[in-house]
Amino acid sequence: GDGGVLRAAGAATHCPMDESHPIVELITITPCPLTGESGGRLLLDPRGGAHTQLCSSRADLAIVFPPFVHKVTPGAACGCGRQACRMLQVEFHRDYTPLPHGGTVHTGCALSDELLQALCEHKGGASRRGRGRSRGRASRGRSTRGR
Repeated sequence: GDGGVLRAAGAATHCPMDESHPIVELITITPCPLTGESGGRLLLDPRGGAHTQLCSSRADLAIVFPPFVHKVTPGAACGCGRQACRMLQVEFHRDYTPLPHGGTVHTGCALSDELLQALCEHKGGASRRGRGRSRGRASRGRSTRGR
């Protein structure tokens, strides 16, 4: 990777570090399902807060956690058989937890945990490679003819 821009569901976030940087390694969860063959990764968005998500380093893909998730922490390798996948520890708001008996912490595989899959919303999904030569959104109420 060349550092550059992380795209998450239409919002661009600049990533000033290369994908091989040690800090990026800390927030890498798994290879990107769309661009993993070329080195793309799903990263835990370091902004956190009310917009907790995993975003691809090379595609317009975001996996967005619901607003009642307080914190997501990357864990150890999960051993699910997929390459370089890590566990996620998810902390829920106590009044909105989906866990039985009022539990607020759940740990599961980022790719195969059924609860995490059911709660998260996938946005985007287009690879950014090969884009950039379009003519844009020219006519937004203005005529471009006769110029």
